[in-house]
Amino acid sequence: MERAAEKKATVFVVDDDRFSRTLSNDLLSKEGYLIAEAKDGQEAVEQFAAHAPDVILLDVEMPRMNGFEACRAIKALDSGRDIPVIFLTSRADEDFIAEAFANGAEDYLLKPVNPALLRHRVSRVLTNQRNKEKVLRQNQSLAQALLKLKETQTHLIQQEKMAGIGQLAAGVAHEINNPLGFVSSNFETLDDYVGRLEAVMAKYRLLRQELSSAATNETLLALASEIEELERKKKIDFILEDLRSLFSESRDGLERVAKIIKALRAFSRIDVKNELEDYDLNEGLETTLVVARNEIKYIAEVETHFGQLPSIKALGNQVNQVLLNLIVNAAQAIKGAEINNGKIRLETFADASYVGCAITNNGPPIPEEIRHRLFEPFFTTKPVGQGTGLGLSISYDIIVSQHGGQLTFTSSKENGTTFILKIPRTTKIKEE
Repeated sequence: MERAAEKKATVFVVDDDRFSRTLSNDLLSKEGYLIAEAKDGQEAVEQFAAHAPDVILLDVEMPRMNGFEACRAIKALDSGRDIPVIFLTSRADEDFIAEAFANGAEDYLLKPVNPALLRHRVSRVLTNQRNKEKVLRQNQSLAQALLKLKETQTHLIQQEKMAGIGQLAAGVAHEINNPLGFVSSNFETLDDYVGRLEAVMAKYRLLRQELSSAATNETLLALASEIEELERKKKIDFILEDLRSLFSESRDGLERVAKIIKALRAFSRIDVKNELEDYDLNEGLETTLVVARNEIKYIAEVETHFGQLPSIKALGNQVNQVLLNLIVNAAQAIKGAEINNGKIRLETFADASYVGCAITNNGPPIPEEIRHRLFEPFFTTKPVGQGTGLGLSISYDIIVSQHGGQLTFTSSKENGTTFILKIPRTTKIKEE
């Protein structure tokens, strides 16, 4: 097998001496090599691509372009960078040999060439080259395996992290929900009690007015006057007027707390493991907006345009994670550019094959030179300590690899940056 591989190798013999070329041709042809020839360095550079040699025998002293110049020109080509070169020379001084290796030589032979040594050197150089290529392929395979391992490890860590956050959110929601039930129940009772007190208070004040206008007893008149003064000091009129406003605001606050708890429980979905479930993308966006509200409220206005969407089968907690990543990234892009009138637009849509959403922000466009790297693991433009570079990579994996969908983006100065995700109406979980 080794010998068969050698017979397929092409040796490019470059020498201005015809006799030397013929000698090398005869010797190496008998060893099963394919031979290509050039009579000087210029011709060698011009014909290199056409011959695609595996090794070059290159004379140093030649007209038009010497061997060192030709070697540098060939090594400057992408296809010639790794091709081994054996210089042929009649000089053997140390300075010349050092210059030969500095110009890219793999080896050298002294003229007149010893036939046995020529065969040995060509065979050895080709064997070394094959070994280098084999090691390179192995290194590339190992690098790919390492990258895949790191991606898998990172994904597992992120899944554990999200599961922990989901459990924490669900636990917090549960713990808040219990006292919230007591407070809501007591609040309604208190509201009823205050209504009754207001009714009694109205009758009482009517009585005081009647006493003030009709009573002749000095003691009753003095008491009515004292009550009136006490009402003024205690600001009873203001309290009665403000009570209803306080109850209205408190009721609104309780409803908001209940909404947040509902959103936390819907967002966490810890009761659903890696199984497809009925999922409403509009509802997912709404609950995600509640969870992300603190990241957005002082940065951007959110504009929603939700279409009529069918329910789909999806990993709801993972899709919610993607939505959260994209929305928070949009807010951070606006914040980083210090834009005062930040806007985030959420639009949902559906066609015959997909349901999807577009998340647009009016932050600065993504630089052209990094766009091809956005979905790479660990790539981030954020300062050290402020981003892991995993959000978009994991989002891409969830939508594309797990759901068989699409995650793309557009970015321009005029229209801002839009991330578009599409999830198939019918999907199967990809087994890792």
